[in-house]
Amino acid sequence: MKRGLLIYTDSGYEANKDFAQRFKLGGNKYGLDIDILLESKTVYGINEGNFYFNYGKPDFVINRTRNYYLAFILEQLGIRVFNNSGVTRQCNDKADAYLAAAKYKVPCLSTYISAKEYGLYAESFPAVAKQLFSHGGKKVFLCSCKKELEESALQIEGGYAITQNFLGGKEINDIRVYVLANKIIGAVKRTAHEGGFKANYCCGADIALFSPHQRLVRYINRFLKHNYYDFAGFDFLTADFANYYFNEIEDCVGSRTLCILKDIDTSSLFMQHISIALNGKPC
Repeated sequence: MKRGLLIYTDSGYEANKDFAQRFKLGGNKYGLDIDILLESKTVYGINEGNFYFNYGKPDFVINRTRNYYLAFILEQLGIRVFNNSGVTRQCNDKADAYLAAAKYKVPCLSTYISAKEYGLYAESFPAVAKQLFSHGGKKVFLCSCKKELEESALQIEGGYAITQNFLGGKEINDIRVYVLANKIIGAVKRTAHEGGFKANYCCGADIALFSPHQRLVRYINRFLKHNYYDFAGFDFLTADFANYYFNEIEDCVGSRTLCILKDIDTSSLFMQHISIALNGKPC
């Protein structure tokens, strides 16, 4: 039996209690003894020159905090972290993710990184302004003019922000492709309501199963060639289903839509993957 921790932020746990409980109650089937730990109860850092974590050394940690620093320290202590710290950093810094996409020759909309103290740059309007470390459609603003761009900057936290050209078209579709153990396990199409530009499920978008086109699979494989994702969601925008533009990667990916539409249990699939990663074979 492998002992592990599922770590959530306090607010993340409140929003995902049912998903979290599946790990605590179902882990034994896969030889996993999983306890839930809130990030607010943790202490981590460097103590007398050594990396420190106040909950000892579990066999593994499922990190659902989006906290790169915590994941990095756990790895230095020899603990297997799902997802690894490099993936966590990439998924929670939009600038890092877009730079990776460009490096891997994955198309994205024209994207500019601005220091807020000098003002945000937009090539043309409408433009979209984004906070670097937001998720779920939060801190994303559609700006029709320079004044709105300046107003959005006041609501964005941190010293830097991203602005992008706006993807025009009758409908904006956000394709989320789910990856488990560096393999695609399914995809969902999320369509923004008429007049909207956010295609997040939590923002009320319409959802449907989607079969990824060969071009889209090729783009995702370029990421998989350079990184290992235990469980993540890759988001691409499209208006015509011919051209796809990388949007973001979620490491604490929500999978309710996939579970509902495909009738699968992603928590069970994830635990099976953890068991294989730790033991070399499923329990």
